[in-house]
Amino acid sequence: MLRARVLFHRLDGKYVDRESQEVHTLSSWTMRRLARCETVRSWRIKRRPEFWRPEQRRPRGVITFPVGNGNACLARSAPFRRNEARAVRTVLRFLATRNDAPGAGAPPLLPEAAVPRRHRIKGLVGSCKPWRRVLEQVWRVAPARCSVLLQGETGTGKELLARAIHLASNRAKGPFVTVNCAAVHAEVMHSELFGHVRGAFTGADRNRRGLLREAHRGTLFLDELGDMPMPMQVALLRALEARAVRPLGAAREVPADVRIVAATHQDLERMVKEDTFREDLYHRINVVDIHLPPLRARLPDLAALAHHVLSRMAQPKSLHMDALAALASHDWPGNVRELDNVLQAAALLSNGDTVGPEIVEQVLAGRSRRAKPTPHHMPPRSAAVLRLLQRGWRSAPHLAERVGVSTRTMNRELGRLAARGLVEVVGEARARRYRGTVDGRRDSSR
Repeated sequence: MLRARVLFHRLDGKYVDRESQEVHTLSSWTMRRLARCETVRSWRIKRRPEFWRPEQRRPRGVITFPVGNGNACLARSAPFRRNEARAVRTVLRFLATRNDAPGAGAPPLLPEAAVPRRHRIKGLVGSCKPWRRVLEQVWRVAPARCSVLLQGETGTGKELLARAIHLASNRAKGPFVTVNCAAVHAEVMHSELFGHVRGAFTGADRNRRGLLREAHRGTLFLDELGDMPMPMQVALLRALEARAVRPLGAAREVPADVRIVAATHQDLERMVKEDTFREDLYHRINVVDIHLPPLRARLPDLAALAHHVLSRMAQPKSLHMDALAALASHDWPGNVRELDNVLQAAALLSNGDTVGPEIVEQVLAGRSRRAKPTPHHMPPRSAAVLRLLQRGWRSAPHLAERVGVSTRTMNRELGRLAARGLVEVVGEARARRYRGTVDGRRDSSR
């Protein structure tokens, strides 16, 4: 996948050249320097002067990594990107933790990764450090009655984590009610949450309990809390403080003992500063704040997640080990939900019981073309910068390296985008960071 060649391998203090010096183009001093590395690193080697012999011209991209008792080196003429080095690191980490080697002639398959017993929660897969930290917080907060706010990108598993909190709490025998605040219209949200009595309005031909009363002595999961209208935020705050609700058209309040678990992919702190979300409701719900890591920060869990997805299909299949590198090199903007869709599509398109790397790369290539459309009436460089900034905070040197321009040119480009309101800027001087705004996703004509 990397289209590189192994240059050398150091085993028990001895250098084993895979190819002759005239071919691998690295000097012996550079080889010995790179062989001291104990972890996976990507190097950029500067070009030498033109009067050097062609066989001594150095490659621009080098990756070193430990193999056995020594270190190996991959090199090619083009620099290695970060996602490629990340893919190598993920595959090597999996190989280091694998105990049983596959039999002769059998394809290298990914077995189920072992998860510590204390971190096993039904429906939640993973054992990497960021995910273990999240599960530890779940175990600590589950027995309490306090509200929990789950924050993370779309597709990181916020609803599964909310259900795990409910099942691990003292309210596990009670109901678990889910409501998507973005999918309910503002005019009917009051009746949806608090209920109504017969004759309260036109069309109310029967009493309705409401979701808060349905979740009595249980858990109410408020998904996409940031999209809740401002009038409903006031009514919800009153209901949480009084632990009682008044249905629409009723004369008195009805008790509602509910634990709130809310989730959002928006920055509620920024919304509070912009007066689009009530500060008192934010502090009322944000008793315990749990941040879910994106899939790109959980690459060690790719093997376990892939095995979990493929084993749940009607015809369970196995994932070829070479396909793990293709999965690790993807950015996963849709996180675990996107991984689920990719593996299901690859399993349906593959023949036999094994999902090969060619099918996975084909599915990922098709999704990349659909997921990254170029905005109309916008220069290609500006469109590329905005796509990178939608993934989070970035610095000008990092963007310049990814786009392939100088830092000075990138600073001018970012200044123009910031003047149009498409880029958000924080920090000063060399600590300055940029991120795409919400309006930047829709703006394509200005």
